[in-house]
Amino acid sequence: MNSSPAHVAHLPLRLEGARRPAVSDTRSTALRRSRHVGEAALAIQLVALLAWSGVEAARHAQTGDFSGFYQWWYLISHGTLNPPGLFQAQAILIEWPLAALGFIWPHPITLLVVQDFAIVGAEFVAFMWLCDLVAERPEVPAARFCLTGLALLVLDPWIYWSASWDYHSEPLGTLFAVLAARDLFRGRRIAVLWCALTLASGLVTTPYLVGVGISILFVRGRRVWGAAAIAAGTAWFELMLKLGVGFGIAGAVGKGHQAAGLLASRVPAAISALQHFWLDAIANLAPAGILGAVTAPAIGITAVVMGENFSQGIVGYVRPSFQGLPLYIFVPIGTILALMWLRRRISRRLADALVALSIVNVLGWAVLWIPQVVPTWLRVSPRQSEALTHIEQIIPERDGVVASQGIAGDFAGRKYENLFVSTPDYFRLTAPDTWFVIAPYSGIETALVAQSTQVIATLARDRNAKLAYVSDDVWAFRVKVPATGIHYLPVGEPANSYPAGLFATYGTAVRRGPERFWYMKGSDRAHGPILWGDYYLKSVGHYRTTVRLAGSGEAQVQLWNVTTNRELAEKNVALSGRATVSLAGSITRRDPKRSQAALRGGGPFQINPVPAYPGNNLETRVYAESASTIKVLHVSLTPAK
Repeated sequence: MNSSPAHVAHLPLRLEGARRPAVSDTRSTALRRSRHVGEAALAIQLVALLAWSGVEAARHAQTGDFSGFYQWWYLISHGTLNPPGLFQAQAILIEWPLAALGFIWPHPITLLVVQDFAIVGAEFVAFMWLCDLVAERPEVPAARFCLTGLALLVLDPWIYWSASWDYHSEPLGTLFAVLAARDLFRGRRIAVLWCALTLASGLVTTPYLVGVGISILFVRGRRVWGAAAIAAGTAWFELMLKLGVGFGIAGAVGKGHQAAGLLASRVPAAISALQHFWLDAIANLAPAGILGAVTAPAIGITAVVMGENFSQGIVGYVRPSFQGLPLYIFVPIGTILALMWLRRRISRRLADALVALSIVNVLGWAVLWIPQVVPTWLRVSPRQSEALTHIEQIIPERDGVVASQGIAGDFAGRKYENLFVSTPDYFRLTAPDTWFVIAPYSGIETALVAQSTQVIATLARDRNAKLAYVSDDVWAFRVKVPATGIHYLPVGEPANSYPAGLFATYGTAVRRGPERFWYMKGSDRAHGPILWGDYYLKSVGHYRTTVRLAGSGEAQVQLWNVTTNRELAEKNVALSGRATVSLAGSITRRDPKRSQAALRGGGPFQINPVPAYPGNNLETRVYAESASTIKVLHVSLTPAK
């Protein structure tokens, strides 16, 4: 079977350049009904994505990536026409016209709605394009091939993963790129508009136009258009690098800042990444049909997107998600084209069998991965969301905010907003008042709980900071910046010992006076947990937890390896006054090397997951027995001798 690009690529010209054959009434009806089914399915998908975006926005489940785009969008719509870093970061020129929507609906969900329409719009263009290709092949069963293409689009789980991860420039760039590709294949001049909008979507989406141009080179009679698209994309990318756009992107090239040098510098990294993450390369293409990746509509996009993502050498970029969105739109078109070619040139039975296999394959990916969207991306509870909503309402718009990256998105609607992804040496505060919103257990958090605890402890000790609100393990501090206008808040590395009142509140937290006197207490009416959430990420070794208690009654102290869900030690204690309890436990070489088991999939439907943090999480737990009044004053975890 010959499926090389050269043999498959000539097909679109013959389909679209020649006079269309007469279409029977029966086939015309099948095509029309297939289009209607596709329109209905895509409309349902759009409603589902909009509803899901509403849930994410209501839950504050937007992370650091969203906050950057939202702050730029907010500032432009509020009169700051040149917000810091917008052009220099990625030259996303389309952000300026998009900001006009801020006058209509000035809320974070607006950007998510734009993204949903862009994703489904790109699918709609792809579906109509592949239906046109099917219509030009009278020997092909119209409904079967059109609806197969629809299934490859709508059931691809990575479409939903792309829509779930904050807001990015890739969806709009993908929409304009597929519009450009369709009209370039047909020789329509309006393609120039779509090419320009692809470039305006940012430096990250500019290579999409180069990929489209590469695909057009395989089409006889359109090669000049393809060369022009490649030249335009390359020249624009080169110009942006010369203007200093891209920060680290340009820095990888050196003083020359040349696109060719950037490409050459990344080729070895891309090859190495393919060797290590080949499973992700398959996962990105498999739901849409790997065969379609080497046909004319998709081959250029496949080469550019896979090369761009894998040249980063980081699993977060190669794992299926928004970075690979053009693949999920272009490859189904190529898959249907390849299947039609096989049916005509090789074997009708083989093509029909591959059609059935394609549907079964995409169903397998969908059944396994679409249900994982909610637990993966929605990690803020309703009660935590209520706390975040309240905090957002009490922060004046003129004040700055520093927020945990897992819930930072909504707080970017202001002039000053920052986030922390780990414990910094210090924070530099410049707004008249700066609020810290710390949520150690909410959202997709990059900072360790111990790092967030250290920030909370630092704020609790700072004389310029005031604890303004805390509920459901979401903290808000207000920091008064001195008259000089600049305040440095040193943080430092997490400690091994903290007052119990800094951790999660299963019991009742008492936070009066200096932070060193904060504690947790249980109820004298019911038994239950008092302390939890003091997660310490540790490697192989022996450790000792020490807990200071006060009160009367019976309590139980436990040391757990949360990663393995294994209790390492426990001790019962009868209190009448104060007591100190110590427990020892070990992390062994038999325990996992990382803090949690990442989602991988199963069978042929697997990915290389982003690895968790190295080490195991150890946690101290304190329970009070019935009719006990127990106070947990202090907890520590230190290496055992």
